Amino acid sequence: MTPTSLRTLLPALLLLAFPAAAQPSQEVTLAPARDNTLFDDAAGSLSNGAGAYLFTGRTVQANGYLRRALLFFDVAAALPAGARVESAALTLTVTKSISPSPQNVGLHRALAGWGEGTSNAVCNGGNEGCGAGAAAGDATWLHRRAPGERWTAPGGDFQPAASGTISVAAMSVGANTWPSSPALVADVQAWLDAPAGNFGWAVIGGETPATKALQLASRENPVASNRPALVVRYTVSTASEAASGPGALALTVGPNPLGARATVRYTLGAPGAVQLAVYDALGRRVATLADGPRAAGPHEAPFDARALAPGAYLVRLVTPTGTATVTAVRGR
Repeated sequence: MTPTSLRTLLPALLLLAFPAAAQPSQEVTLAPARDNTLFDDAAGSLSNGAGAYLFTGRTVQANGYLRRALLFFDVAAALPAGARVESAALTLTVTKSISPSPQNVGLHRALAGWGEGTSNAVCNGGNEGCGAGAAAGDATWLHRRAPGERWTAPGGDFQPAASGTISVAAMSVGANTWPSSPALVADVQAWLDAPAGNFGWAVIGGETPATKALQLASRENPVASNRPALVVRYTVSTASEAASGPGALALTVGPNPLGARATVRYTLGAPGAVQLAVYDALGRRVATLADGPRAAGPHEAPFDARALAPGAYLVRLVTPTGTATVTAVRGR
């Protein structure tokens, strides 16, 4: 399988792992469990944890301060363990825009935990754009959780590549939806399979002088229909569907989230040639753990994860009798 085809099939690999009868898909809408805005501030003293609005992009002030929004959805609390995510789409409502040109707004997977405190900006006629003094536990430009826990870099720790990007029209307000994509599905599936690696998304808008900041409704917004919403479709398989027949496979990775080193354990129901490999979210093979004949029964393969960047990875076992996949997360 080529990297391109694997990338295309990434969200469906768990469905293909075992040729079981398809189960009816279900849909759930998640509200954020927390959200916040990072205000570009050299002292790391501003936040808006309890505010009605989030902000992203570059301000109109002469110094052009930046804003970045954060969203966290508790996927593991909303979906059953072992569910297979089919689609994931996020809707945010722009409540104010003074941007003179369209701008791309991306969802970047956060790489470290962060907090939402009680700060609540009341400045600028209630539009909250200037932020408020950070409360204990708030995320700020410098802090994951004020006052002591810091980001690795000012402005937050997140994947440089966006999992989803849309263009928001100039001077436009209203709902905007990031449609489901392989990368968004991979994020949500990883958060379900390994909740300890779920740090949510950073919402990053245009940060060039040509674009201006957007005001977005937060989870505390008084208009309920404007609040952020993540819509997830998923299926659930029974245990007999997940592993059945004489050639049944079993595949686990531990620890998960990954440490510097991990162990991949797999069980073969029949002898045969085995290929065990690890792929990143773009479908690129980053490690080969086994390639050749193996006897029936349990096996182990050491996995050195020290060189892996933080992110979600797919561990894939291919044998003559079937395929198994597991999502593993490498944290910061």
